Amino acid sequence: MLRLGQMPILTLLFFGVGLGGGLAWKTGCIPVEIGAARTGQLDGGIPARSDKSGRAALNATGSPEITATESVSDDPSIFEQQTEPADDERDVPASRPANAAATPSRAMDERPVSRDVLVSDEARERLASSSPPSRRSVAVQQAGHRELDDPSVKAAPPNTALADELQAIDDQIASGETLAAHRALSKLYWNHKEHRATLQPRLDASARAIFFQPQPHFVEPYTIQPNDQLRVIANKYQLSWEYLARLNKTEPRRIQLGQKLKVVKGPFAAIVDLQDFALTIHLQGYYVKRYDVGIGKEDSSPLGKFSVLNKVENPQYTGPDGRVIKGDDPQNPLGERWIDLGDSYGIHGTIDPDSIGKAASRGCIRLRDKDVIEVYDFLVKDSEVVIRK
Repeated sequence: MLRLGQMPILTLLFFGVGLGGGLAWKTGCIPVEIGAARTGQLDGGIPARSDKSGRAALNATGSPEITATESVSDDPSIFEQQTEPADDERDVPASRPANAAATPSRAMDERPVSRDVLVSDEARERLASSSPPSRRSVAVQQAGHRELDDPSVKAAPPNTALADELQAIDDQIASGETLAAHRALSKLYWNHKEHRATLQPRLDASARAIFFQPQPHFVEPYTIQPNDQLRVIANKYQLSWEYLARLNKTEPRRIQLGQKLKVVKGPFAAIVDLQDFALTIHLQGYYVKRYDVGIGKEDSSPLGKFSVLNKVENPQYTGPDGRVIKGDDPQNPLGERWIDLGDSYGIHGTIDPDSIGKAASRGCIRLRDKDVIEVYDFLVKDSEVVIRK
């Protein structure tokens, strides 16, 4: 056996760096970036600004930036650039650290210690009702929505520029320019946090048409070929087969020759805002859906940019005391899904829905079980997850 005194200097140097970095991470001194996270792209003509690594760039507030090029018009034709990927474009997982298959162990099974809910449903209602109500009749034609005449869609706050922009967005929606409207709404969502309650009804309506309904097609649909499998098709687009099945309201064993599948080019990504107790799924900055979450107590949730290392259905729980709870046990605090971010941190479900909106875990991000299933279906291995204050 090689003794410590016999180790080469280079080996000792790497050992020291690794040990120091591990201690710094444990004490919360530095954010850790795991793997080569890649963010998806909704269309080839309105790209998010990216850094040298190819990741979507974040603006000064840490939100995805969406920029337009002069050659791009805001209409569905921009999606013509998103066609079926070639076979060599299939998602190839990047190399991962040795702890890529770490056993989930961070979830708390004790009761929450905090009742401080920064963004509650009541708070959102108060914010939404702070402006005089307005009745807008919006016909979302191409998106396939029913006509909206909903008094819950509030008027914009007394901000002339925002009010004008929202009116322009409503005009785009009414004329069927769903993609252009959703792009503008997504930019407002990231850059104007104070107006999110006002934006939410419009955002959710346009996102529903693009990311949750099988019609209409904003990208050239994929036509089922002989011997096709849903899992293989989803892999081409860097999507999960679960999401592709959900989007098209189909099952893997029931796809038929010649059937046209609605697709988008992934992968999806997530941003967790700890102060808001919220997780937002996005596709290259385009808003997809927002979820309420529970976070780590005493600032124990890690900060930084991570890659999804592994995904597990009905995960087994191993507590800090070595106690093991099987995945199908109703007492398992991880719920029905585990999304591994490394170092035993992850995104998971919970058997304690009252802990959502509170700082109660050992550092993991919790969602209600019905929500974590959706998030699990959106994200794939190597999907980017940003956790920020």
